[in-house]
Amino acid sequence: MDFFAAQEASLRRSRRLLLIFALACLLITAAVVLVVAALAAVLDGSIEAFLAAPGRWLQAHATLLIVTATATLAIIGLASTWRTTRLSQGGGEIARALGGTEVAPDTQDPQRARLRNVVEEMAIASGVPVPEIYVLENEPGINAFAAGYTPGDAAVAVTRGCLEQLNREELQGVIAHEFSHILNGDMRLNIRLMGVLFGILVIGMLGRIMLRGTRVGAMRVRVGGGNRSGGGGAAVLVILAAGLALTLIGSIGVLFGRLIRAGLSRQREFLADASAVQFTRNNRGIAGALRKIGGLDAGSHLAATDSEEVGHMLFARGSSAFRSLLATHPPLADRLAALGEPVEPGAAVQPAGGMERTRAGGVTAGFAPGHVSAAVGQFDASAVAYAGALRDALPAILLDAAHSREAAPLLLLALLLHDDERIRTRQLTLLGERLGDARCRRVADLAAQGAAGPRAQRLPLLEIAFPALKERPAIELNFYIDVAERLAQSSGEVELFEYCLLKLVEIYLAQAESPARTVAVGGPAAAGVTAISELLAIVAAHGQADPVGAYDAGRAAFAEALGARAVTLPAHRAIEDWQPRLDQALAGAAALSGNKRRATVAALAAVIAHDGRTGDSELQLLRVVCAALDSPLPPVLPAGPFSR
Repeated sequence: MDFFAAQEASLRRSRRLLLIFALACLLITAAVVLVVAALAAVLDGSIEAFLAAPGRWLQAHATLLIVTATATLAIIGLASTWRTTRLSQGGGEIARALGGTEVAPDTQDPQRARLRNVVEEMAIASGVPVPEIYVLENEPGINAFAAGYTPGDAAVAVTRGCLEQLNREELQGVIAHEFSHILNGDMRLNIRLMGVLFGILVIGMLGRIMLRGTRVGAMRVRVGGGNRSGGGGAAVLVILAAGLALTLIGSIGVLFGRLIRAGLSRQREFLADASAVQFTRNNRGIAGALRKIGGLDAGSHLAATDSEEVGHMLFARGSSAFRSLLATHPPLADRLAALGEPVEPGAAVQPAGGMERTRAGGVTAGFAPGHVSAAVGQFDASAVAYAGALRDALPAILLDAAHSREAAPLLLLALLLHDDERIRTRQLTLLGERLGDARCRRVADLAAQGAAGPRAQRLPLLEIAFPALKERPAIELNFYIDVAERLAQSSGEVELFEYCLLKLVEIYLAQAESPARTVAVGGPAAAGVTAISELLAIVAAHGQADPVGAYDAGRAAFAEALGARAVTLPAHRAIEDWQPRLDQALAGAAALSGNKRRATVAALAAVIAHDGRTGDSELQLLRVVCAALDSPLPPVLPAGPFSR
């Protein structure tokens, strides 16, 4: 899976979705106009004129028909907007609406703790904050989904059947499949699809409401009797006819909706299966989960939730309907065959590698620019093993703090305590003044237990703590962030690592607070060139003995990555007051197109690799740039990994 190509493909699918939506709207509107015209002709006694000369009749009643068309389009548009707005509150909101119960960060349940461990390993390995985790308690089948707009507001949900029926290897395969959807932009497309489908289904829903209303109206007419029954009966018949017509017209929306979902979903499921194998280097896990779905009575069906609206989001089919053209998922046998696995559980298992896979993964120390840009949005089993070993190596007190809504903000402050004893003393004095003695001591204890230890562990700790951190009330969170910024300034100048840590918090919280925010991609070319050149210059100034030579290496890598579409970057220019300029450059880079994002990552890697060494500060800054570009970078793997 090429991350940047996947993002471009997601944008193309979104455009196709809008075109199909527009076509469905036009067909539905035309059908509604014809129904209204026919009803009007019947009611005013001009049906013969309508049938004899429909063009003349339509022209004579143009005002009515224009109002009808406008009202129909408005209803569809408002319904889609309303539904999309409701869905834009984040992935956790969708999971809760489907009956999900959040897995407590400090859960003591063995099955839920195993699920949290697997999700946290995948998040660290892929370079994204840990998503919210939910269990659909009333679903005995095996299924899962990922929901949200961005990694910062993502949620992963699994059914109770996943916890009870799958072993760790199989659960890891399912979670890896869902992380593929998180990384390649499928989640955002899924939410847009839900909003669009609601709009084109709303006409049919109105028809069904009218039909239910006619039953009540008919009962009242029968009870009323007398002279009112004639007029009342006629009104009921008109409403009945309109309701039937709108229900039939709604079938157009249903057909288009299912065709859209089927067309967009099935190929993505093959790709997500392939990515899951690539991420875990093990096709037996996800294949075992698929086989168990085929062997269970409950299968992957959702019993307590209507899967019609969310079928395209699920790991496997949520219902048994529409098994061919309109199915949202390929048959299990086809998915197993694509994995190079036998369909029957008792058959011989082939070794992993039965399908074509791209080179993934762990970014290794001493990396090459092309490998770094290829690793964006991807990881492999070595990165997962590293993430698991790193997590296991963290002291229990730090993991407990990362999982605690009360202690997570204090852990953030502990991550910022300085190595220099004099600066740390000033920081603790500040904490005592702002937080009080008890919380100040807690921060100091967390730092003493390793929160101020190797910087390779600090960002993963932040990723683990993010779900608990964002649960704090906004006013409290803003207070802690203000304290964190003051801590970073205690040395007189914010150091690069402190900037990176605070910037990641800012980026992740912005995603969580405004999940549906849109960034205009492809802004003015000059602004993009300025942002890229300043990013390269700032990275070259941190950790490079020859910043001019490093910048030139990055400029050459950028041109090589773009090829024939190369954009000429200006000559090196030293950046004064780098922090505000870096803020501006990151904001400008967020509007770059996919190809320029890929080239920018390759150029930054060339800058870092220029002197043959990879410093911690440079690597952390690269992670921040990739996060701002919505291009998650897996961790750089050390030569000697943690032992588990």
